[in-house]
Amino acid sequence: MPLKLALGLPRVSLPWTDHRTIERAARRRRALAWMSDESWLQDSWIETVDLHDGDGDGDGDDASRFHLRVAGSEAVNDCEGFSGGMLWPAAYVLARWLIDYLARCPPADGATGLELGAGCGLGGITMARCSVHAVVPHTHTHTHTHTHTCADHHANHAHMTHHTHVRSGVTTVLTDHHEAVLSNLRHNAALNGVRATVLTLRWESESPGPAAAAGCGQAAANARADTAALPGAFDFVIGSDVMYDAGAMPALAATVQRTCRGLFLAVSATHERAGVAPFVQLMRDAADWTVHVGVAPARYTAGLGDKYTLICAQRGGTTPADAMLGTCNGP
Repeated sequence: MPLKLALGLPRVSLPWTDHRTIERAARRRRALAWMSDESWLQDSWIETVDLHDGDGDGDGDDASRFHLRVAGSEAVNDCEGFSGGMLWPAAYVLARWLIDYLARCPPADGATGLELGAGCGLGGITMARCSVHAVVPHTHTHTHTHTHTCADHHANHAHMTHHTHVRSGVTTVLTDHHEAVLSNLRHNAALNGVRATVLTLRWESESPGPAAAAGCGQAAANARADTAALPGAFDFVIGSDVMYDAGAMPALAATVQRTCRGLFLAVSATHERAGVAPFVQLMRDAADWTVHVGVAPARYTAGLGDKYTLICAQRGGTTPADAMLGTCNGP
């Protein structure tokens, strides 16, 4: 019979046997598995998104109806860093804002757009597709710049005629960092008939610490963004729910300043988003930027049951806040 010894040694929790360390390692292994064989597709479905007037009644036209493959909560929870697999409410608000803004202020032919942290791609796909159906104002004068402002539109309104013109749309680049998210972005762009480029883009701070965490103590010049692969500057840069981490805001502000030559539009949930105030301050401190912040109108948030913040930054712009934030059209 084997001899059993009870040595009575104290139980020591070693770092490599700590249950939290083991769980993190297990999540990393699951994440690698999800990425390599796209097992997350077992917990995914195609969601139809109807953004017509933000009323959710299903009566929208094809221009405001989208089909997106999204991941379920089990896939997102099992795959660390895969939050972009879900369709978050702020993306709905951004898409409704874009539909409204592009209808009032059509982009110039040849305009370009970039979505940061695109996730399922609703914002970027909306920007690319709905701009094709914009009502285009025509005047007897012509402009050679890609940046078009609502101020220009309203100032020349008396001299314009309007008709729907089939445009090339905004040439759009969708970015994120998780390989499964990038693969899903390509799928969703094709599913909605949008020809978009999908690229990896990360932003991170070179100087993390108390100042970076506070968000306002770091100049945007001290942040680094991996933007080398992007094809130049963009007329529109957009993002939804990208301001949850205050420590990353110097790098996000630097990314916006390096990639945007025209207009930056972002939506954030109002609650538990520590990065909004630091980001806004960084952009206001930067030269040649005008920043507007407001509460999303009810027509953008219908059916979502929360409040959302709209952030608009314009390089060298003078467009009034109500025109940018959609409040000139009422609630």
